Amino acid sequence: MNQPLKVFIDTNFLMLPAQFNIDIFTEIPRLLDINYEFYIPKSALNELKSISERGTLKERRAARIGIELSKSIKQLSLEGLNTDDAIVSLAGSDVIVCTNDRELKKRVQEKGGKVIFMRQKKFLEIAGGGVGLP
Repeated sequence: MNQPLKVFIDTNFLMLPAQFNIDIFTEIPRLLDINYEFYIPKSALNELKSISERGTLKERRAARIGIELSKSIKQLSLEGLNTDDAIVSLAGSDVIVCTNDRELKKRVQEKGGKVIFMRQKKFLEIAGGGVGLP
C-alpha cells in the first residue's frame, strides 16, 4: 500500500477560512486526487495561539478559527526550527506545502516541492515541481 502524501499546512493557511471564506478542506481535495494526510508543525500552532492573543481583532478571530480547524490535523514537532525552516526541511517529492507566504513558497519550490496557495482571494491552486500530480 502506498504511503499517503504529506500535506503540511502553514499558519496563514489555517486563517484563510475566516479571512477569505475559503473552505480549505473542500478545496484541497479538489486539487489532490490521491491519498494524503494533513500535518501542522507545532510551531505553526504556537504562532496561531500567539496571533489569537495579540493580533488585530480580525486576526485574533481568524487565528481562533485556525486553532479549531487544526484539532483534526496531525501535529509534528520539529525542535529548534522556526515554522518556515521546519516546513522547508520537510519539503520534497512526498510533501505538499499549503501557504500564502511568498518567501516560503519560493523556498519550497526551489527545493523541488509543490505548494498549494490562494489565488485571487477566491480559490486554491497548486504549483511547483517534484510531486507527480496533474
